[in-house]
Amino acid sequence: MLFRSQPDTYNLAFYVQQAAQNVLGGFKTFKRITDYGPPGLKISDLQLAVDIEPAGPASGFVKNELQIVPNPSHVFSRKSPVYIYFEIYNLKQDSDKKTLFTLEYSLENLKKKNKSIKNLFGLFGGGAKASVSIQTEREGNNEFSVEYPALDVNKAKPGDYRLSVTVTDNLGGEKAEQTKELTLVK
Repeated sequence: MLFRSQPDTYNLAFYVQQAAQNVLGGFKTFKRITDYGPPGLKISDLQLAVDIEPAGPASGFVKNELQIVPNPSHVFSRKSPVYIYFEIYNLKQDSDKKTLFTLEYSLENLKKKNKSIKNLFGLFGGGAKASVSIQTEREGNNEFSVEYPALDVNKAKPGDYRLSVTVTDNLGGEKAEQTKELTLVK
């Protein structure tokens, strides 16, 4: 099902009823639709998924010719990669219509380490949160880029994390960032 809407904030409600039962379930939320048009570098929401692959003729959950199997719970096994889908808008192009940008992926453990008195207020560095970051530089030939990396999390400890994706437009000098929280389990 595809809905097209103008940038604004909407009240969404979904209800489901089984045909043979008199039980109704529902979900309501507010959703902000962002304007990704110029000016300025922009990054879409991060969609966390259990798999992303080229879409076939009968695929569901398709965006930009990719089948994206969503993970709405944001709970992942450390034995499987964390797939991320996002889109980048308004990259600056050089005179040859090329783009150059850096992607940084950061996974920060939300639980503080070792809560002893010497670590109060993060003194001596003991109160810092564990995090890992990776960077990659990309070239393109369009102001728009579709990204769908798979992050290997098998060495991370179980727990709650904040995933941050930062895009730096190396030609335009702008940065954009999105975050999403997730949980890793054994």
